[in-house]
Amino acid sequence: MFFRVTAWHEVRPVNCPSKQHADSRFAINGWLCGPDPANRGHGVSR
Repeated sequence: MFFRVTAWHEVRPVNCPSKQHADSRFAINGWLCGPDPANRGHGVSR
């Protein structure tokens, strides 16, 4: 699932009565960021 950083979202605890990994859920969280437009043309050249 991808959404903008400005989108409201909430992380909630998960309760898995069976305690089995296969019955639970797994998530990887990360950020995808582009260059800052305010710094365009400044700094390190690529």
